[in-house]
Amino acid sequence: MKRVLACLLAMAFCLVCLIGCGTKTETSLDKAKAYIFQLYKSSSKNTPSYDTASFDVVTTIPVGNETFSVSWEVQKVNPDSLDVATVSTVDGKTTIEIVYNEVYNTAPSDYKLIATITDGKNTTTQEFDRQVPEYKYTSYDQWLANCSANNGAIMNVKAYVIAVVSLASSSGGSLYLQDADGHGYYAYAPVLDDSVKASDEALNAEFPLGTEVVVSGSGTIYSGQYEFNKGCTVKKTGNKVDALKYNEGTADFTKAESGKDTALIPYQNALVILDGCKLSNISGDYYYFTVGDGEARFNIYDNYYFLSTEARDTWKSNFKGGYSATIAGIVSCYSSAYQIYPISADVITNLSLPELDDAGSVAAEKDLLNISTADIVEPCEIAVINAGQSYDKVAISWASDSDCVKVEDGKLVVSLPDTDTVVTITATLTCGDVTDTKEFVVNVIAPADDMPQAVVLEKAFALEDGKALNGTQVLLGVVKSIDTAYSESYNNITVTITVGDKDIQCFRMAGGADIEVGDAIAVAGTIKNYKGTIEFDTGAIYSKMFTVDEMKQNVVVDKAFALEDGQALVGNQILCGEIVSIDTAYAGNYNNITVTINVNGKNIQCFRMTGGADLAVGQVITVIGTIKNYKGTIEFDKGAVYYNLPLSAAKEAILVDKAYALEDGKSLNGKQQLTGEITSIDTEYSENYGNITVTITVAGKKFQCFRMAGGSDLAVGDKITVLGIIKNYKGTIEFDTGATYTK
Repeated sequence: MKRVLACLLAMAFCLVCLIGCGTKTETSLDKAKAYIFQLYKSSSKNTPSYDTASFDVVTTIPVGNETFSVSWEVQKVNPDSLDVATVSTVDGKTTIEIVYNEVYNTAPSDYKLIATITDGKNTTTQEFDRQVPEYKYTSYDQWLANCSANNGAIMNVKAYVIAVVSLASSSGGSLYLQDADGHGYYAYAPVLDDSVKASDEALNAEFPLGTEVVVSGSGTIYSGQYEFNKGCTVKKTGNKVDALKYNEGTADFTKAESGKDTALIPYQNALVILDGCKLSNISGDYYYFTVGDGEARFNIYDNYYFLSTEARDTWKSNFKGGYSATIAGIVSCYSSAYQIYPISADVITNLSLPELDDAGSVAAEKDLLNISTADIVEPCEIAVINAGQSYDKVAISWASDSDCVKVEDGKLVVSLPDTDTVVTITATLTCGDVTDTKEFVVNVIAPADDMPQAVVLEKAFALEDGKALNGTQVLLGVVKSIDTAYSESYNNITVTITVGDKDIQCFRMAGGADIEVGDAIAVAGTIKNYKGTIEFDTGAIYSKMFTVDEMKQNVVVDKAFALEDGQALVGNQILCGEIVSIDTAYAGNYNNITVTINVNGKNIQCFRMTGGADLAVGQVITVIGTIKNYKGTIEFDKGAVYYNLPLSAAKEAILVDKAYALEDGKSLNGKQQLTGEITSIDTEYSENYGNITVTITVAGKKFQCFRMAGGSDLAVGDKITVLGIIKNYKGTIEFDTGATYTK
């Protein structure tokens, strides 16, 4: 018997091996099944996934050139359980109807959601484990605990609406709520009918302030704030209160050790009133203040979430630095820092100004004085004050230590430098015999649309939550998943692409009807960190044909043709096109020519371009210079130069020329990338330090790669692509220590 069993096991093993060694080709039906799985897969945090709201499901899906039909059924796991989920089809729209209330759902109910996918001949199914949880009300302490644990537990909270977020915000339709005990809650992007989301008027009519609702869903902490997750449900009870209760928070806010003191968590998302506040300075949308004798700084955040423009203008006009006042509003938390959201024009009341001597006036105005220290990424003018805001007997003068920020006629005039520049701006405050200074350090960033792909990835994954990269970025990647199917109504799609070893989401990318998993696409847009997800923001564009350089060129053309008369793009631009006309023949005495090139179907004039004796209609050239709109003509301004090279080769030549124009000790802005052949090993690979020094030749010019990371596999004659900082070190043009390479 044992021998027979052994033989059977051996045969089974061989069969498995044969199957494993065979070639399995993924069919379109397999792809369709994978597509459905991506759309409705269970969350890794919630298995089985929890449903408390009805949701629509697709009935057809496109895969390549095929369209598959999808039918749905719901199957009870326990035949004796209630029908908590059913399938409903009305006017061609299929909905999974969920029952969730305190009468019906007295215990958790598991069910299976089953999709049957067919191409008309063959079918396959995909199952999803789901659950409708037990219905019970959640205490405030348990709400905090579940949000903190981010455990996916479904919570039910009964509270009153205290503010409704405007649809103009990305969080439009979200609700701030407060229960009868004064505890606050935030329902982020709840499920609402389209009719409710049709306008702010409809939204506010649905949820008048004081309306009692029950919110159901899971919770989390986002940027320090406790909140219900997106997709929570809100049901009105029919009750309403006429007066909203404000929590007296003066004592606790005064005692706070910092603006991020966790002792203030019980005030989150609730209404608060603070007496004896000292109004301080304004920085962008933030209006700073302290409370009582406390030193912790808080702010009123100016936003369009709740108030009309007139109401916002009213409360902002009442913010007077140096004054004492009473402040009332909703306590919000962002980046773990506490701030007040104004929900009425009366957010600031009871204003008064203390009397101070010269020294006190200077100290008060120094505290109030502020200019934004955020990175400056565009040429601009920054208005500055020359007298105190509250104590106008204080005189203020300004100075800058860099030519890219100049003081002119009561303003700072900023021009973008060739390289990122740290600028110190100094304000001198004087009153009588008392003088003091205050310094502001700002980074003025050089134009950054044309970074190597590896640098874009590095910077993107170093972004803090809520931050975005400067400029329009382009990445070439492979579609890993379709996260939201193409919407014909909105003409957009959400996909995730893999670039190198990194995944980037492309959120609501324009178009996408032709995109499939596995496609290589070049994507252009703004890259940001949204709640930990690195993504191209809404409205990014893509191409299945363009290289990265061609896509960047397309971005420049679009920006150029969006210029208004007299405007110019920042920095030098590079475009490659075919000469379609010689508008002014080459002038030997001026060494210039005017031609028009066609770039991606659009004509751009090159006005008095340097050189040109060798040019003729039909030639393809790459031009570098300033692009502007001159009386409706999009043109390269006088003095642009050209290369008789295709785009990629020209960009390489331009970079080489810039590197060889560096002065001793100077570096090019940011990391650069060049591909060349190793012509010498200057210092052998060091196993102890893990580096090597080689020289590569690029476009006939030598670049030393000093103590380049790695290198044990390199030899003379190898072709490598090097990424790093290029500098002039005592006459040697080199990649600085720590550059990396790929073969």
